[in-house]
Amino acid sequence: MKSLDLWLVSFGLRCCALLCAELACFLFVIPTLFNLHSDLANLGAAMLAIVAIVTGFVSGAMLTREFQLLISDQTHD
Repeated sequence: MKSLDLWLVSFGLRCCALLCAELACFLFVIPTLFNLHSDLANLGAAMLAIVAIVTGFVSGAMLTREFQLLISDQTHD
């Protein structure tokens, strides 16, 4: 496989992992809107949402850096 192909596969896997984390957050948020969780579950949902936001930001920054390095590399096949 070429380096661009490997990068695209890893990009897809990371996007899938981020999507799963975001879906897990929404599974906590929807019952919270209707007050169906306890206070401890609400705290867990808030912590999970914060972790997902931070992870999304870090992943986006990391992918942007990798993409710039890949585009600027003239030797990839």
